[in-house]
Amino acid sequence: MVAACAQVMLAQQVPQAYIDALRSDLRADKEKIITAAMQMDEPASKQFWPIYREYQTESSKLTDERIQLIKDYASQWQSLTNEQADALAKRALKLQGDRHKLLEKYYKRFAKSISAYTGAKWLQAENQLLELMDIKIASGLPLIKP
Repeated sequence: MVAACAQVMLAQQVPQAYIDALRSDLRADKEKIITAAMQMDEPASKQFWPIYREYQTESSKLTDERIQLIKDYASQWQSLTNEQADALAKRALKLQGDRHKLLEKYYKRFAKSISAYTGAKWLQAENQLLELMDIKIASGLPLIKP
């Protein structure tokens, strides 16, 4: 979702309704992928999904920040000042750190509530999805113009 928006945002302002629709589709697809990856029995599933949905709620806040960062970059990338580049880079690094902290927090919750195996499996599946999205976003964003 963020990757699709990244390319469009470089060319124009993206309506919030478009972002919301993409986010809804992504959430549904992501749940299907996580369900298939986790292959849990019913008792574990009943423990897993409420925690996962809490994770998704917190994660969506980071996605909002990332979308805003991409919008800000898109509006400036061809003529960034040194100060603007520094501010954008620091925001990007903070987002990466916040995402790491969130993953760590929820790994611990899954490990404690269900099992370390379940937590590790979720972390692996979630990281794979996040890395795929990162690659799509990175491939859609041009490098800063000199």
